[in-house]
Amino acid sequence: MLPRLGTGRPVVVSDFDGTLTKNDLGALTLKRFGASGWERYDELFENGQITLDECLRKQSAMIRARSQEEILDYISRFSRFRPGAVRLLDQCRRGRIEFVVASAGIDFCIRHAFRLNEQPMPRLYCPSTEFTRHGLRIVMPSRLPNTGNPGTNAPRHGNFKQSLVASYQSQGRKVIYIGNGMTDVPPASIANKVFAINGSSLEAACAQRGIPHSPIRTFLPVSRFLELGFVEPRERTYLSRVRAGRRRTDPGNSLGPGPGLRSGDT
Repeated sequence: MLPRLGTGRPVVVSDFDGTLTKNDLGALTLKRFGASGWERYDELFENGQITLDECLRKQSAMIRARSQEEILDYISRFSRFRPGAVRLLDQCRRGRIEFVVASAGIDFCIRHAFRLNEQPMPRLYCPSTEFTRHGLRIVMPSRLPNTGNPGTNAPRHGNFKQSLVASYQSQGRKVIYIGNGMTDVPPASIANKVFAINGSSLEAACAQRGIPHSPIRTFLPVSRFLELGFVEPRERTYLSRVRAGRRRTDPGNSLGPGPGLRSGDT
């Protein structure tokens, strides 16, 4: 389902593979079921020689599983969410903060992981996948949610995640972005606040390119960031009730320019 854009509140946009989950389910699927040579397309994409769209189409077609169930059976053991993710999802539901999963991963694997972690599926913006005898066939998002803009108007290299962030911002929304990979660099470059998984390629790229970000190992800093600055008092979750009376003076809690939470707040 495509996210519907509203106004007046921040939105949390999170990558999935290696971000919400500690493991990259898409990469694990390719390693287990992919034909030889799939890694080459990652290199071509990272060097800017092919688009994200081209990379995903080529790699998906190389997956040689017998059935969707075979893939799901394999990735189930690797599908546990990163610590703090369930708390953040619950916090966003309770506080009426929109949470969107923006992923270049496999849609049926993402939905399966949410079921295994006993979490309702939030809004999902990713390629749709069809299982065929000749590999997976994907269809990239053709329109940005609730804007009517064709997907061909996406930024350079066809990064639909960056298009999603820009669409929210065009309607006055402040975007908090969470990610770990190179496909997350374009959306992170324009997001209002960035959380990068510690030690990830996104963290390295942000540091190299001067993109303000907060490295994290768990989702607790994201919950704290929302709790201290962006939830109305009448909508505060159980986290705020625990912290009632604590001072809220961290100057990093802002959605404008700046580093946000300190690097040690992980």
